[in-house]
This record gives sequence, structure tokens and C-alpha cells, in this order.
Amino acid sequence: MKKIFTFFAFALITASCSTEEANVNQYEAQDINKMADGDFINFMETIAIDRNVIPYEINPEDSFYPFPIESITSVGDAKSLIEDPSFGACIAKDLILPGTGDVGNLVVDKFNDNNGNGNGNGNTKIRFKYNAAPGWYIYSISMNIVEDCNNTPMYNGEPDVCAFNVRNCFSGTRTGVTYTFRDYCIPDCVCLAAYVVMYTLNEDGSVDQCVGVWVDGEQLGTSNTAKSNTFCKDTCGETQAG
Repeated sequence: MKKIFTFFAFALITASCSTEEANVNQYEAQDINKMADGDFINFMETIAIDRNVIPYEINPEDSFYPFPIESITSVGDAKSLIEDPSFGACIAKDLILPGTGDVGNLVVDKFNDNNGNGNGNGNTKIRFKYNAAPGWYIYSISMNIVEDCNNTPMYNGEPDVCAFNVRNCFSGTRTGVTYTFRDYCIPDCVCLAAYVVMYTLNEDGSVDQCVGVWVDGEQLGTSNTAKSNTFCKDTCGETQAG
């Protein structure tokens, strides 16, 4: 009798786990194209937490920007990576997914906004341009901009991406995001750490892969995966404003 009861209890536990897994699979099988922007952002955050891509809620409304951001723009049209991302750039780095390779890139460059007058007397600006590889989309960017890498937020020896000083989530199928700062708002030399949550879609519009990737660079602290880049603005050539 005891063996029968034990088997019955095990069967209940197994059934419970199977039901829970089925519910998760059914949840993640939703077509993101049918979601409102706010619903999509919450949906993706839940998936990212469930898959241990981020430790907790990003809370972009709590982000404190260390320097005034002139604009944040995102695009959703299909496009390929920049052909020559190193031209004129302070830094040009890949977004590397271990075991997969390059899933995008980050380019930091400088340009002169002539305000349409063509006389070269416009405002010099710094851009941080994130681009996804074909088939990949950007859900969120956690970017920390400080003068000293030692001031990067850490938790138990790992960078706390949800405490970085620039954090944003984006609506569905964003293939590129650009942050623009006025030149004088950025220190002469910068330590940049950037963590991007990216995803792919199945044929039915549901989320397939959901991963967190670092902008490639030097090892950050004692972490085996986190990266950072230090660059100075005087290493930037000027590129076109477009």
C-alpha cells in the first residue's frame, strides 16, 4: 500500500511540473505582433527574468541619466550590420553571444550638427549606436557611463545591470537604437559597460531565443563574462550626421 501511495504522490508531482511547464510554454508562444507596446515590454521582462537573462526588473523609469541625453531613437526596419563600423569611430565593438558569435555591434562616434546651415558651426555630438544582426531584435539596453570603471555598480562581484545609469526597454522588433549626447555632456575619457537583451522569433511571431549579451571589450572586475571599454573623445574622427 505504501508503495502505491508513493507512486501516486510522485505521479501528482510529475503532473504538476508538466502542467507548469506547459503553462510557461503556452505563455511564451504568444504572438508579439498582437501585443500593445506596454504589454510587450512587461511580457519580455518576464521572459528575461525566467530565463535568468536579467536578475530582476529593469525599471527604466528609475534610471538616472548621468549626462543629459539629447535623444533616444530606435528603428524596426530590416537592415544588416554597418559595412564599415570602424570608420571615424571612437570604438566599434561586437555584441558577442558565446557559442553563437556576432549578433550585433555598438559604434560610438562623433558628428557635427550644422543645423542645416552647412557652415560647420553647429553642435558637436556623440552617438552610441546599437545595431542587431539580421534575425535578432533588441529588447533592452543597460549602459553604464562613468569616468572610472571601478564605479560600475556591482553585486556579489558581478556587474548589476539593473542598476546601470542608463536603462531602457523598447517595443517589439527593434533592430537599432541610437543615443545622442552633446559633446560637452560626455567626459573627455569614458568607461563604458553595456549589456543588451536580445531575442529572435519563431515563424509564428513567438519568442524563440532570449539572451543577454555584453558589448565586447576588456574583462570587467572579476566577472568571467562582463566587459567594458575605455575610450577618449579625442580618438574620434567625425562621421556624417545621418
